[in-house]
Amino acid sequence: MTREQFVHNLKVQTSDSAVMSASQNLRQPPGRNPTQRSIALSIWFNGLSPSDQEMLQKALGEAAQLAVFSFLCILDGVSVIDDPSDRGDLVLTYSSKSGGTLLLNNPDEELLHDQYNYLCQTET
Repeated sequence: MTREQFVHNLKVQTSDSAVMSASQNLRQPPGRNPTQRSIALSIWFNGLSPSDQEMLQKALGEAAQLAVFSFLCILDGVSVIDDPSDRGDLVLTYSSKSGGTLLLNNPDEELLHDQYNYLCQTET
């Protein structure tokens, strides 16, 4: 796996998947006994005009992408989640079954959040 493949796969499995699932759940709540909240959201969503539904789906996409982008900023070390006086480094490695290891959030290479942001901008 390369860093680019990691970012692409991460996007597909997180933000893209979250938007698709949320959209499906809004149209028709999942399960045999959906929650009242899910039912209420579905009634509201299905009552929207098609253009308003499309705008909401775009907003869901923006929110999902921002969440993943923010998480990658943390992994890249440009946003902190710990005490600044005792700041550590997050290290994300990929270990292949063949024994190879790749430092995914290598600070000497293009940052993951920048790669992700570029990918989001070019795919929409």
